[in-house]
Amino acid sequence: MNPDRDAHRPHGVEEVELTTRDGVRLAADVHRPDGEPRAGIVLAHGLTGSRRGAGIVAQARSLAGRGLLVVTYDGRGHGASSGNSTVGVTEVHDLAAVVAHARRDTSTVVAVGASLGAVTILEYALTDPQLAGIVMVSTATSWGTMLTPRGLGATALTQARIGRAIARLGLGVRIEPDAGTGYWPTERIGEVGMPVAIVHGRDDPMVRPRAAVDLFDAAADPRHLEIADGMGHSFGAGGVPAIDRAVAWVLATHRERPQRAT
Repeated sequence: MNPDRDAHRPHGVEEVELTTRDGVRLAADVHRPDGEPRAGIVLAHGLTGSRRGAGIVAQARSLAGRGLLVVTYDGRGHGASSGNSTVGVTEVHDLAAVVAHARRDTSTVVAVGASLGAVTILEYALTDPQLAGIVMVSTATSWGTMLTPRGLGATALTQARIGRAIARLGLGVRIEPDAGTGYWPTERIGEVGMPVAIVHGRDDPMVRPRAAVDLFDAAADPRHLEIADGMGHSFGAGGVPAIDRAVAWVLATHRERPQRAT
């Protein structure tokens, strides 16, 4: 969940419209580096977030400044995209369309997702072994890790009828009833056969930091964990350096591993 929403297009960013395999129209922004990109990064926002939030834009600019092509997008049911959010289920189609767009420029793509976006990239990674790796940010792993005022509020938005009405009327977010994957990320992260980086803010007001340790313990090698001081929930200025480091680790680890045949 990310209340930091900004409708203005960042300077120098290419705006594109993509269509998913199930017909949802996605609004996306492409942040290009100077020169040829070293790799592509897809950033997936959390519940109530958008591609134009100040935090995700700051992250995209930082990564683009490191020679990486970055694509951000409004997930289904959010912002300028069509459709309804299913909280991590059909959102895999969104990520597939965005990854395919990034691959028009580079074959090496890392998916970075925060909160709901982290659930989405995990689901997608299980279907696309050609990803270079994933970075999961601010990821809940149990109801216990969400026992915070903001965590309970996010749960109400997705699980209660009145919460979904508030999301639609007050936040412009359209959520399907009975949304959700039905499992916690710790139950499937061990199946991911690629580098996995986990980043969590020590000051996260929504998801307790011990969730990151739970996720790291459940993941298979190669894996990386950073609990970052001064970082809150999801994308934000405090988390930019930690996410930059996680992306650099994924790319370095990917380069060192034997590559699968396509």
